[in-house]
Amino acid sequence: MRLASWTDGPTRTALLDFIDAADRVVVRFIWHGAGHGPEASLEMTSVFTVRKGRVLFQEFFWDHAEVLETMGLSEQDPHADS
Repeated sequence: MRLASWTDGPTRTALLDFIDAADRVVVRFIWHGAGHGPEASLEMTSVFTVRKGRVLFQEFFWDHAEVLETMGLSEQDPHADS
């Protein structure tokens, strides 16, 4: 039996920001997909644990502010000059 994907239509992913946090990288993004049924938009944050250039673990979170707080980071633009 073949299961058809509901995302047979176009999909888009917008990456909002990257934060380098030692052996972790925080990536905030919006995913938008269309297909069978209603369109879907998801905003989430992923935390990648990286060692020796390889991703060891990936976590997904709905609340970006919670991720930053848990990791001891702030909402400030990480690229802003101090």
